[in-house]
Parts: sequence; structure tokens; C-alpha cells
Amino acid sequence: MNEFSPAFDGQVTKYRGEINFYLTMRDFYARVAKAGLPLAFPSIADRPCLKLREMGDPTLLVKGCAIIPNDAEFDEDESFFFLTGANGGGKTTFLRGVAVNLILTLAGAPVFASSGDVWPFSAVYTHFPADEKFTGSGRLVEEAMRADEIISAAKRGAFVFLNETYSGTDAERGLELTLSAARALRGKGVMGLYVTHFHEVADHDFPMLNTVIDAADPSHRTFKIMKSSALRSSFARDILRKYGLDARSLERKPERKKEVRA
Repeated sequence: MNEFSPAFDGQVTKYRGEINFYLTMRDFYARVAKAGLPLAFPSIADRPCLKLREMGDPTLLVKGCAIIPNDAEFDEDESFFFLTGANGGGKTTFLRGVAVNLILTLAGAPVFASSGDVWPFSAVYTHFPADEKFTGSGRLVEEAMRADEIISAAKRGAFVFLNETYSGTDAERGLELTLSAARALRGKGVMGLYVTHFHEVADHDFPMLNTVIDAADPSHRTFKIMKSSALRSSFARDILRKYGLDARSLERKPERKKEVRA
């Protein structure tokens, strides 16, 4: 060992990890090709944005689940989205799909989409509910501590993913913390996607994404994600459109004629 150890070149042996990465990715993409899913190398954008067309969450392939394609579009005008909607409607799947495909792009790998344009973000931060046992301080404190670390560390050019953050408290307090975190991140020039069950965020100054419900069967989950304002207002617009009305029609309340009895 003493005789031959100088012969080992550290510049060569350090490539073992990289080779293992490429072999693992090769096997994974072989499964993707066999499943007939779209793959593409996104273009590198010259302005901050993340645009993925017909994007899918590749982790669903590992789980053996069907992949429903969705478009994702973030730019300087609409840089931080809230995503709300029905439980089981695909919110976390969409968030995870955007995050995984962004990381694949930054690793120089193809993404699960038909095409894309992605800015080379400097960092990616994620905040998911912790599964581990808490240290006695409670869920809210644990979530707040981790969220504060992200808010403090994230700088312009980063992308942040938050999933049901501050869900360990009541609605009023949770909404307050949610809006405060989102405004702090957006104010720093950070792009982001925030999944939340606090539907009241739609009443504030953020662009919204919502899960799409089958109008013929509200219990049916389409797993499609669309830009929208408040979920409740989107249903209202559908009703107005159905009867050929608009918002002004609701403001003009016809006066009822008094009934005259003989």
C-alpha cells in the first residue's frame, strides 16, 4: 500500500461520483423514453423566467402514476404565484414538477416537457412540511424557523418553493404569516411558487394558480393547473358567462314593482 499509494491520482478518482450520476440518469431517462414521455433541453433565457410547456412531474413515473401535462410560466411581471384549490387536485404534484425540472435544467439534463426557456437561477430553496417529530416547540415554530432561514438566505436570482407553509396554525395567523413571507421574498426579487390552503390570498396583490375542477362532476380531479384570480371568483365568472352577463349586470339591481291590491 505504501509503495503504490502515490500512483493514485486524485483528479481521476474524484470522477467516480460524477460517473455514477451519469449512469443513474441514463437508466432513468431510458425509462422515460420507454414510457413515451416528452423530453427536451430548455433554452437558456437571457432574462429571469421559467417557462415549461407540457411539463410533467417525473417522480410520478417512479410511482407508476399517470402524468398530466401542465404549462408553467414565471417571468418578471408575474414572478411569484400562489397555488390554491381542492385537496387531491394536483397542487403538490405541480409544485414538485416545476422544482424537479428546474433542478434538472441547472444540472444540464433534459426536462420532462415539450420545450422550455429557463433562466440560470443562482439557487433553489424548498420548504415542505416536516415529517420528523418536532423538538417540543411545535409545528408552527419549526416551520417558521425553516421559512425564516430561506427568506434570509434567498437573494435576487433565486427560486423558492413553499408547500403548505404555516399550516400548523389557525387561519387568521396562517394567512398573515403566508402573506408576509411571500411579500418579503417578492420584495427581494425572488421568484417563487407557494402552495397554500389559505384561499384568502386571492384577495391580495399576487397572481394566482388554481386546480381545475370538472364542471360536470366537481368530485372529479382533472389535475390541470390554470392561471386565475380567486377560485371562488372563477366560478362566478363561469356563471356570468353562462347567462350572458358581466360584473356590471350584478351592480344594476332592477327595482321590484310594488304589488297593488284592490
